[in-house]
Amino acid sequence: MSRPTSTHIALAAAIAGLALPAQAYLRSQSTQGWQLRHDVRIHDHAVRATVHQGWVDVEEEIVLGTQASTGSAVPTDNLSTWEIAGQFNLPEGSVVTGALLWNGGPLLKAKLKSASQASAEYEAVVDRNTAPIPQPRDPLLIEKTGDNYTMKLYPVEWNGSRRMRIRYMVPLQSNGDGWTIPVGSAFAQEAAGHPGQYELDIENQGGTALRLERDGMLTPFSSTTKLVDYPAVQSSPWWDPTPVYHAPFSVVLPQKGSIALATSHDSGAWKGGYVMYKGKLPDSLLSNSHLRQEILVVWKWNSPNGFVLDYGWGEQVSSSGYQMLEQAGQLLSATSQLGRASSLVRVGLLSDEGDSRKLKRFALSKWGTDTFALMQEYLGSLNADTILARYDAPPYGSTGSTGDASKIRKEGAKRLASALEIAFSMYSADSGVVRHIAFVSCGPSADIPDPSVALPAWPEGLTASSWSAWSWNDGYGAHWPGADLPSLVAEHQLPADRRIDNWLPFPVPLTRVTWNLEFTAGEREFSIDAVTGLETGAGANSLIEFNGHARSAWDRKLSWKLYDENGNLVRTAEEPADNWIELPADSSIPRLWGGSRRHWSESWRTRSVGNVFGFVDATHSLLALPSDSLGATLQERYRDRGVPFLLASEIFGTDLGDGTEPTEPEDPPASVRSKANIAGFKVLSLIGGRGLSIRLPDGLDETAEVVVRDIHGRVLARWNASELRSLKTIDWKAPSGAARGMLYVELRVGVVRTVQSASIL
Repeated sequence: MSRPTSTHIALAAAIAGLALPAQAYLRSQSTQGWQLRHDVRIHDHAVRATVHQGWVDVEEEIVLGTQASTGSAVPTDNLSTWEIAGQFNLPEGSVVTGALLWNGGPLLKAKLKSASQASAEYEAVVDRNTAPIPQPRDPLLIEKTGDNYTMKLYPVEWNGSRRMRIRYMVPLQSNGDGWTIPVGSAFAQEAAGHPGQYELDIENQGGTALRLERDGMLTPFSSTTKLVDYPAVQSSPWWDPTPVYHAPFSVVLPQKGSIALATSHDSGAWKGGYVMYKGKLPDSLLSNSHLRQEILVVWKWNSPNGFVLDYGWGEQVSSSGYQMLEQAGQLLSATSQLGRASSLVRVGLLSDEGDSRKLKRFALSKWGTDTFALMQEYLGSLNADTILARYDAPPYGSTGSTGDASKIRKEGAKRLASALEIAFSMYSADSGVVRHIAFVSCGPSADIPDPSVALPAWPEGLTASSWSAWSWNDGYGAHWPGADLPSLVAEHQLPADRRIDNWLPFPVPLTRVTWNLEFTAGEREFSIDAVTGLETGAGANSLIEFNGHARSAWDRKLSWKLYDENGNLVRTAEEPADNWIELPADSSIPRLWGGSRRHWSESWRTRSVGNVFGFVDATHSLLALPSDSLGATLQERYRDRGVPFLLASEIFGTDLGDGTEPTEPEDPPASVRSKANIAGFKVLSLIGGRGLSIRLPDGLDETAEVVVRDIHGRVLARWNASELRSLKTIDWKAPSGAARGMLYVELRVGVVRTVQSASIL
């Protein structure tokens, strides 16, 4: 954002007097004289959310005022030229589509302009550090910076407040195998002061199958009003500004698996099909993909009678005992990481506690199962009290003799043979599974094998690794009495280019494949491909997202291909998307498509389309100036609720093309530009916002025609000369499914044509 480059007077004193807002990302600040900062307080706050099948349309109305920061000097001059500024955050993929600012009684409607122009015009009104102080005027600026948004509101009287209202759309978010839409406030966590609660009105237009979730509880979803507590004061430091969307509620969609929101428009420069797809690799494709892993941890306690020692002042846990406890915590974390990394990974544990107790076994299982939870519970239950209660220390001054070394080796070798037989039996017989065993040990042991004890045959394809932190004789390798475990592991170790050893205490197999997903629209195919697998903690079945626009409607059938690391085709699959929600002629989906992090178009190469569909993006900002006052009729209509969509005359974008691509609907050319004025022709929005009142001039002849188009040039209604002959006014109601947003009404009489803009909600 551009700022004046003039030198501030008494800069050092200004910095010394700077007051920083505590735990909030909205601040109030002086714009003239000494540069002071204070907190912001929310005086009044209401959120109105209309939930649709795949997004929520939100109006957030808020009254913001200045608040003195604790321990900071209260300003005594320039009290009428304070500014409220800072960040707010919205969920990923959200778009801001409009804003209103109260200028005393009148309402100002923000218009969309290039980011640089909007910033320059805002700063020109504020006119910082001038003498004499300029007469305050009323601008509101909303910009997008990275993943967050910023706002500036001017002027605010010290101890005064200003009212504003913004409108934004929040798309669905992934929640495991399901889908939710967060509902809440962009500002609830960004002010240092606020009342106890804010009002949240929720209207359900998405169907009876939706559920409302709060604090883990699901309830049927009907239109209702809630009083929501403000969140506790944030603990994040002021130097790490990470604003967070406050979402006390989530709308839970009934769909599981993949989901797609789609629409199409049949004319105009942006005609064609739009799809927003989110999904995961299908299980049918992954069943024999070699991404499935079975990882068994064999944990050996060596000489556990040495876990407790008496140093002359009572029994204490020894260094070997603390090593065991350290390993228990690391194994708890490692098994959790593996289980969470991918639904295709099964983890098991075989624990030999080194005494007469039977080996503890926990079957290979996935994260979230009872068996996995029991394994985690076992590892988490081991603590110093466990060791002290189980083992007695040898008498103080004792040599601590461990007995006959030959006998110990033979018993240890037998114990390993028994453990391996159990371990080998725990793996499944399924094909296409990568199997691995990780040996872990604590406590000292010599690598002297007992040749009289035979170990069971090693299964084909089973790989091995080992780990023993702080081992007395080999820093990181596991050891087992009576066996040459390092040599056994080395014989079956993972190849250097097929192992992961940077995020777990022991290496595990690197499993990955290349997948390809093709979408089809007419004759055009678009593909997504990526490497998937268990590497650096990434899940094998992570979220896949595609946001596409093509000249034809998108085919609901998806084509999958899976390749191994050598580029060989492993599997193919064709299947329809699990949940395809088709919403005919709805402009909400193109807005969300344009605001998504990654979107593709067959016709257009630009990534910035905010000025095409009417929303804030990195290159286009909303700015309300004193000259942007709504007319008297609209003032009354929107005073209590609502934010109108931007009209064509309120979007000042840059040319997206290279001089040959049109920036407006192509049929007819320049259809939103008036070619001539026709007296008596007027277009108004009907009360309620779902239709238009079209007032016709006198004397229409046999060439007359009226056409209603949406932003994409799609014809929504048409009247010919014979239909118009007896009409003075047309009260047209938009059909269900018609695009919400700006419309163009065109009147033709002979070679004369004029176009007026209007909007429906």
